Amino acid sequence: HYVEQICQMPDSYLCFSPPLENIEIENLPALANGYITFGCFNNLSKINENVIRVWAEILGRIKNSKIFLKSKQLSDSEVRNRIIHLFEKNGITKDRVILEGFSSRLDYFKAYNRIDIALDPFPFPGGTTSVEGMWMGVPVIAKRGYRFISHNGETIAINSGQSDWLAKDEKDYVAKAIGFATNLNLLSSIRSKLRMQLLSSPLMDAPRFARNFEKNINLMWKNYCEKNI
Repeated sequence: HYVEQICQMPDSYLCFSPPLENIEIENLPALANGYITFGCFNNLSKINENVIRVWAEILGRIKNSKIFLKSKQLSDSEVRNRIIHLFEKNGITKDRVILEGFSSRLDYFKAYNRIDIALDPFPFPGGTTSVEGMWMGVPVIAKRGYRFISHNGETIAINSGQSDWLAKDEKDYVAKAIGFATNLNLLSSIRSKLRMQLLSSPLMDAPRFARNFEKNINLMWKNYCEKNI
């Protein structure tokens, strides 16, 4: 649906720099809590009623699990009440829903130490938020998209070496959440390695991204010249 000709990057159109904040990754929260905590720190406008329905199904299948949502919109009591109502509408009591509003960037990063598994919203997935979560050792369950912006979850999962965490549809999304939530040893192992894995991935390889971008620019110029001789 674009008038312009599309030029695709070989890895991803996204490239990130490591955060300036140097926050230590703590042990998997579930080991001390005795239950799994799912989380999502994305802008609340990405979290629609269907997403909450799917998340509620996951919570209903994982005994005693909780979900932790953090967003600047959640500083408003009416917004918090609306989110709680949507979870209760889907059978999840408010004691299993943790809601937090705006905080400093430092506290935002520290909050990832309270999450075991991040849940990506859809059809508008996370971008920077997903990568920052991975930086803090938190793997992200994402769903395949069907148009440009909805592919963000895919490009992050694949380029970070976490393609196993990419679901093909909502049913698979729920199944993966349940499967990973029941394997604490795997979650602990991923948590201890994910930051270094991310650092060595195309998502944080700026020189590689720059070379790929330069090649595409040269290709565009070559094609333009050939068409206009």
